[in-house]
Amino acid sequence: MVIAAFVIFCSTNYTAYGLSCAPPKSAIEEFSKSEYVFKGKALSKSSKNSIDGKLVVFQVEQVWKGPISERIELYESDIWLEFVEGQDYLIYASDELDGKLRGNLCGRTQLWENAKGDAAAFQKEGTLIQVSGGGTAREGWGSGILAVIVVTGLAAAWRFGARRKN
Repeated sequence: MVIAAFVIFCSTNYTAYGLSCAPPKSAIEEFSKSEYVFKGKALSKSSKNSIDGKLVVFQVEQVWKGPISERIELYESDIWLEFVEGQDYLIYASDELDGKLRGNLCGRTQLWENAKGDAAAFQKEGTLIQVSGGGTAREGWGSGILAVIVVTGLAAAWRFGARRKN
């Protein structure tokens, strides 16, 4: 009986992960679970390490998900990646229960040069790209649609008014 259990135990092929990350999720899966997804340049990093980790300030260049802001502060502690000032990154992050923004543990946060495929996947899925400082891509469409509605409304009112006079 013990020998049979040992043979069964040894013949099963399960991968166990200790102090490393499981295989990464796809870009779309990581996007879905994140509250923030943005491209940013690491501007500064606190020199002291607190219990929350080092605070990194990013100049935001593009936002795919989350609020539009010119700068975002992120704690480095939960990411197994050390940010380097002056480098561009694609960040996947979420607010923690303590209200602090942190990168997703074992997520796909990485240097921008290595992450361009992720951004292409967002665009392929039809995800809205928002650019800091310039509003959102949707605002341009919204203005055009609003203009069409106003012009159509004015034309309808003019035409309706012209019919009433006849």
